[in-house]
Parts: sequence; structure tokens; C-alpha cells
Amino acid sequence: MTDLNALKEQRATLAAELEELEASLPALEEAVAMAPTNWSHLAMETGSPQGTAAREALMAAQSRMQIIAHNDYGSGALDRLDQQIAHLEALVNADEQISKASAEENEAADRCARLSASISRIAQRIEEMHTAEHSAEESAQEAEREAAQAVAKATASGDEKALNAAQAKMNKAVDAARSAKAMKESNVPLISAMDAETAALEKQLAMAQREEDAARRARQRASAIKLGNEWDQAVSVLVAIGARLITEGGIDYPLTNLKLPTFAPGDKVIDYGKLRAKARSEAA
Repeated sequence: MTDLNALKEQRATLAAELEELEASLPALEEAVAMAPTNWSHLAMETGSPQGTAAREALMAAQSRMQIIAHNDYGSGALDRLDQQIAHLEALVNADEQISKASAEENEAADRCARLSASISRIAQRIEEMHTAEHSAEESAQEAEREAAQAVAKATASGDEKALNAAQAKMNKAVDAARSAKAMKESNVPLISAMDAETAALEKQLAMAQREEDAARRARQRASAIKLGNEWDQAVSVLVAIGARLITEGGIDYPLTNLKLPTFAPGDKVIDYGKLRAKARSEAA
């Protein structure tokens, strides 16, 4: 872009000037220190033309440096140029940044979806294992209760055959309880491994979510730069029309409360006063 190149050339010129001014300071300060001093007939120091010239030269150099470089009163010319250059470079690269950030955002979103699905599958499997454990325990306990009741009844009735059958049922219930316990114990390391895998996946998910959020913000920033530039261009058109309304149409009142913000660095809010100034400059 021509404007961007012009700004870079302007910055290079100012940076070179600042470097020269900084290099000249020791000589200027020495000139002030070495300037001759005149005295009045009352033995009072009155200075000298050489001293005055040396001090003025030093002050001029320091003042110019304050204008160019960052100072206590705000940003200097170099700071303002850097802001304008950065803005134009961002504008030039906006489409590329939007495309790149959108691709990164979509990729991160897909990764989030895959990780979330993996975490859900593990959680479902753990839940199924706990459900199976609980069901096996309940079934074994119910079988033990039924077998115990059968043994008690058979013992009370003295029915040897019924007692043998009830005892066999009790033995089966005990085996079922042992199997339920063994299942639960064997599931412990498996569930622990699944919990560890879930924790690792959750870390990856959190990172992918941060990357998705960062890419979204980058895309939004690039889009905002483009849209801000479109806004500023539209404001320029409105300013031109507004100035003509004032000069040619004689219309004032509807524009007196005008306040249009702009987005480019260094630009101000466009108000009625700026419209009148533009109208006067075009009429001159």
C-alpha cells in the first residue's frame, strides 16, 4: 500500500533525525558549559551571546526530541506512526488472518468434539461397570436372603430333602456373592486407568478450548479491523456530504448534534465543528 510505504518512509526519516539529535547532545551540552561569561560593572554574571545561542540550540534539540520520541505528556510522533503502521499492516493482512484464524478455530472445535466424545464414552463405560457391580451385589444378596429363608424353613420342618436343596441354593448364592466381589475388585484398576485417561483427556480438552477461544478472538479482531475500515470509509463519504449540505444546502440544525466515532489510530470523533471546518476549507 502506498500509504503504508509512505508512513514507513516517514518513520525512518524521523528515527534517523532522532538518532542524529541524540548524538549531538554531548556537543551541545559542552558548548553550553564552555560558553564565555560576561560580567556587569557590578560584578554580576550577565551571560554572553555565545552562551545564549548554545542554550537555545540545546533546548531546540531537546524540544525536537520530545516531539519525536515518547515523552511524559503522551506518545511522540514515532509512537503515533507505529500505531498507524500497525493498523494498516493489520488491515492488509486481515483477510489472511480471518482465514487462518477460522481454520484454527474449526480445527480446535473438531478436536474439542472428539475429546468430549471420548470422555463421554469412558464415563458411560464406567457407569455401566458400576451398574453391573451394583446389580451383581443386589442379586447375590437377594439370593442369599432367599436361600437363608429356605434353609430356615427346611430346618424347622425337618425335611431333609428340602434342607439339602436349600443348602445347595445357599452355596450358589455364596458363589454369586464371591463373584460379585471379585468383579468389583477386578474393576478397581480398570476404573482407575479410565479415570486417569479421563483426566488426561480433560487437560487436552481444556487446551483445545483455549485454542478455540484464542482463534475466535483473533478472527474477531481481524474482522473488526476490516469492518472498522469500512465504517471509516462510510464516515468519509458522510463527512463530504455533510460539508456540502452546510455550504450548498444551508442546512445546519439536523447536524449540530452529530457524533461519529472512527476506528483508525489518530482519528477523532466527527462532529458538527469538523463538518463546518471542512465546509470552510472547501469553500476557500
